[in-house]
Amino acid sequence: NHLTIVLDFNVDLLDSPNHEILTTMNQFGFDQLVQKPTIDYGSLLDHVYVNQVQRPQVTVTDSYFSYHDVVCVSLKF
Repeated sequence: NHLTIVLDFNVDLLDSPNHEILTTMNQFGFDQLVQKPTIDYGSLLDHVYVNQVQRPQVTVTDSYFSYHDVVCVSLKF
């Protein structure tokens, strides 16, 4: 089964690029796709994990309503 997990993990992967959540997700066959900050303060807190070879397109866009940016995941079926 192809799974996509999108969540505010509250772990800054730019500050902790070897965090145990990445290790754990990799052990279960998931890769994290977001590579840039997802909040106005320059942290990458919103993660997108997938367990499929064909990677969905992920974009991060500023949001007027929140300090979190909008993370869009384009899935192809």
